[in-house]
Amino acid sequence: MSEVIHVDAVVTEKTHIGKVDFPVTVPEALINWLDFPQDIMKYAEEMGLSKRDVKFILGALRGKWGLTALLDLPDLSSKIGMTFGEMDEVVRGLIEKNYARLKDRLELYRFWIVILHLKGVRFDAVG
Repeated sequence: MSEVIHVDAVVTEKTHIGKVDFPVTVPEALINWLDFPQDIMKYAEEMGLSKRDVKFILGALRGKWGLTALLDLPDLSSKIGMTFGEMDEVVRGLIEKNYARLKDRLELYRFWIVILHLKGVRFDAVG
């Protein structure tokens, strides 16, 4: 897939895979460009993610696509069989790779934009 999506503005930032143009606001129909969860599996290695990282992300999302994930660590730990330390390491890794941000919830918007970047989708600022 090679496609250019025009958006109001982009911010170019360095990630684990290199520089990526992130739209300043969430593009309409973002999910339509993604094949969830197959894209996670397909691009995980290229993104520097381990099987444990993928397991955590899918567990945190509860198997459903989303821009954010609620991190109920005690519940998540029992469902995916990971310790708090392991989950902390995964979250820190996602943040260090510039794939996620942690506020009240784990924000995965950047994660999805990086996957789209790897799929050949580019975002370009109009005007």
